[in-house]
Amino acid sequence: MASTTKLLGAEAALELVGAKGTVGGASVVRVHNTHATAGELVTITDADGGNVRSVTVAPKEVVNLIKGTTELIYGNGAGTATRVAIAFSN
Repeated sequence: MASTTKLLGAEAALELVGAKGTVGGASVVRVHNTHATAGELVTITDADGGNVRSVTVAPKEVVNLIKGTTELIYGNGAGTATRVAIAFSN
């Protein structure tokens, strides 16, 4: 079954912890781990670095993550994940 996703920006590399960001204030972020064999740990925190939530995105996997507009998102440093703000996906 085909899915429909409304993009709100351009896909870019997922930021690392030192450059974590809000992805333009997005509340839904599509994350794609492009690595063939390694997982990518993706973390979401509040603006102060607390309330930490994380998930491992498997190789070649795509996930849509819901976050607050001021919450920060970043990868673990493998440098293989991309992200883009989306409005919805089904």
